[in-house]
Amino acid sequence: MFKLYYIVNASYYLYKCINNNIKTEKEINNMLYYIDNSGCFFIKVVQSFIPRIEYTTNINKNVKDKIMKYYENCSFHDISYTKHIYKKEHLSELYDDYEILDIIGSGSIAQVYRVKCKKTSNIFVLKITHPNLILDFYSFYLFYKILSYAFNLHKIIPIYNMDNSIKQLYDQTNLIHEVNNMCKLSSCTSEKLYIIPKVVKFSKNIIVMTYHKKSNYENLTYIKKRTIWLKLLLFTLGTGDYIGLSHCDLHSGNYSYLKEKIIIYDMGFCATFVKSEFDLIFSLLLNNDKKKSIYAFIEFFNNKSYNKKNKINDLTEIHDFFENANDKEEIINTVKSVIKYIIKKNILIPTSIYNLLLVGNYFESNAGNVGIGNCHKSIHDKLTIGLNDITNSYDIYKNVNDKIKPYLDKIKHEDFNKSNINFKKLKTKII
Repeated sequence: MFKLYYIVNASYYLYKCINNNIKTEKEINNMLYYIDNSGCFFIKVVQSFIPRIEYTTNINKNVKDKIMKYYENCSFHDISYTKHIYKKEHLSELYDDYEILDIIGSGSIAQVYRVKCKKTSNIFVLKITHPNLILDFYSFYLFYKILSYAFNLHKIIPIYNMDNSIKQLYDQTNLIHEVNNMCKLSSCTSEKLYIIPKVVKFSKNIIVMTYHKKSNYENLTYIKKRTIWLKLLLFTLGTGDYIGLSHCDLHSGNYSYLKEKIIIYDMGFCATFVKSEFDLIFSLLLNNDKKKSIYAFIEFFNNKSYNKKNKINDLTEIHDFFENANDKEEIINTVKSVIKYIIKKNILIPTSIYNLLLVGNYFESNAGNVGIGNCHKSIHDKLTIGLNDITNSYDIYKNVNDKIKPYLDKIKHEDFNKSNINFKKLKTKII
């Protein structure tokens, strides 16, 4: 119950933060204090809001900088706990097997060490869940139940199967789920493009995996950053289209760069989905006819049985909403516009699709930061050309590439050539 006190106060300050109502240093420190003590699962909620905070220009920069710590610099637990769990689950002393070199970081669910194997001298990563995860989960679950009783959460989060979302959070307390996701995703990705760490040993609370030193992202050129961003988008679309599983926790703390490859981390939170529903997300991100994609998405879920109560019978209402939408938001932030609309109209969607929308919104929000979203209407043109270059260069994800080609036929290349992006130069950089 005491944990609930921190969660309630943290929620209050997070709400103020999102609405740009935190101004003073005292308020910032109060927010961080309550979030730090609210438990692992509320911090997962905070992480889901960070992209929104990060790309909202009117929020205090000091607030943005400090809340970013919840990607990799959450509260650290003591080494004695790590030693205890390792011995309990692997039946040997941690220091007999490994030398602890340093702590790489601490996320919402687990802490990560860089270790050296005493038998082979190889360097590995040791990931271990934080203490009291189950207690934290039930505190968060109690808070969720109270909110569900007091408020209609569907008006805030447009998910019809909320209990499934809670189950996905609970599954992250068992790292075996993450190992399964790592194996599935690595089985269908190209080692020419991506590095998914290989598992050395694992148990419920510990994963030992290969270590990959990353490059400094900030020092890269715009061309390199665009290449990384496009490969990351291709990873999401490729695995989703190929095996119906996508990484749904992609943020700046969960991927890095090494030479020409993308290192993907933290696969505890992945979503599975129906192929026909995934195709709607695919179209939202890549289809040059954006309005058609929006209408198709909304009409599909509007006709679902779980939306019978709030069904929109007059579809011209959808048309009118997007016709009157702000031009820049409609063209560049297609996914964001859809999220705003389904929340406004209380159209419910599955948990997995909502998670993919958030990932899609992350890509669209990042487009301008890597020089793709600068040129207004040609954003989708640039995405499809860039992805096509990458898939042709590496001869992978042919099923995805075939789906991209129809979109390419609609592109006006003369408009694209007037833009400030030179994808011919980009293609030569993808060695």
